[in-house]
Amino acid sequence: MVPETTASLSRRQVLGASGAVLAATLGARFLPQSTGDDTTRVEWPMSQRDPGATGYAPTSSGPVTDATIRWKRPLDTGFAAYSVPSPVVAGGVVYAIGQELLAVDADSGDVRFRRPYAAGVAPAVERARAYRTPTVAIHNAGGVTALHGHGGHEVGGRSVAATRWTAPHGRDDDLFDRGGTGVPPVAADGTVLAYADSSLTAFDASSGRVRWREATAFTRPAVRDGVAYVGVGPGYALGAIDLETGSVERFELADGFVRAVTATETGLVVGTDDALLGVAFDGSVDWRFDDDAYRGWGDTRVAVADGTAYTGIDTADSSSLVAIDTADGSLEWESSLSVEHADSFRPPAVTDDVVYVPTNGGPLVGVERATGDLAWQFQDGETRSWSAVALANDALYAVSDDFLYALEEP
Repeated sequence: MVPETTASLSRRQVLGASGAVLAATLGARFLPQSTGDDTTRVEWPMSQRDPGATGYAPTSSGPVTDATIRWKRPLDTGFAAYSVPSPVVAGGVVYAIGQELLAVDADSGDVRFRRPYAAGVAPAVERARAYRTPTVAIHNAGGVTALHGHGGHEVGGRSVAATRWTAPHGRDDDLFDRGGTGVPPVAADGTVLAYADSSLTAFDASSGRVRWREATAFTRPAVRDGVAYVGVGPGYALGAIDLETGSVERFELADGFVRAVTATETGLVVGTDDALLGVAFDGSVDWRFDDDAYRGWGDTRVAVADGTAYTGIDTADSSSLVAIDTADGSLEWESSLSVEHADSFRPPAVTDDVVYVPTNGGPLVGVERATGDLAWQFQDGETRSWSAVALANDALYAVSDDFLYALEEP
């Protein structure tokens, strides 16, 4: 496959470049400088935390024995509030999206800005070489939009230079994959990976230049050491895409439809229709977790921490959170919780002590990582359903019923 190269500048790109110059001129006057170089902060800048989709924040310390509200802020999640994306955290700012993009100070809860951008998946935040502030990539039915990480600039009551670049869909969404709008963007090494025109596309985070496209990909990519691992068609193949060139190597798993991939230091955990697989980087299958009692995997999402994979599965009676040893695929424990696992299991978030996951139409819970026992549960009044969570430093961030919450240990 030949990577796509830079095309001639469009009028939109010229105007975007002009906006960038204006932003650089006004930035010091209107907005604080980027905190992107603050290495003391723990961040959760995309869905499932990192490019590998591990969902693991080892140095964070979210609620352990109980949870209380640090702050909560209203968020327009729209009619389908039950499926609102998880928030992300970068540079001390929490970004949450529904029918609007809301940016909030992670510690104080002060609202930084609101912008009229809507999406059904979490954004991704990446440092942009050409800017002093990060880029926030939003993916929706209209395409991919990259925004100023601090919201642009307020001049005369209007937002200026809020948009850095756009990549609109060139054709109608496919009914099967919805144009990739159900897959959140991934940020890695100055690149934003997102689906555009039903192809996994690598965009330069600063300019929006297309580096390559892969039309056969269909899952969230998991990036490790310069390679994006992703489900590719036709068939049940796992693809390994070079992040720089876009060249693809296929591995035939022949073990059900690939639903999700997580990349760790030691290998891959691949969720399929039929089983959870431990796969080496060369495509060989090391282990297979499968039991007749477990069925209906659906869009499996997995978190991996220190040699254990955490995921939700359907059982004969309901659903459960399970912990699986990634060395041999053996079951470590099964919780008694009925986790949220209807059409698409909401991925867990993990610290050294706790696994955080929404339950089926009920509270947000913390589960003891060592045993699977319930550590705490949280419900604010009549809240119906929770997003997947983000963890950063000493707080947990999640969305429920038109509110963005920051929760902490009492």
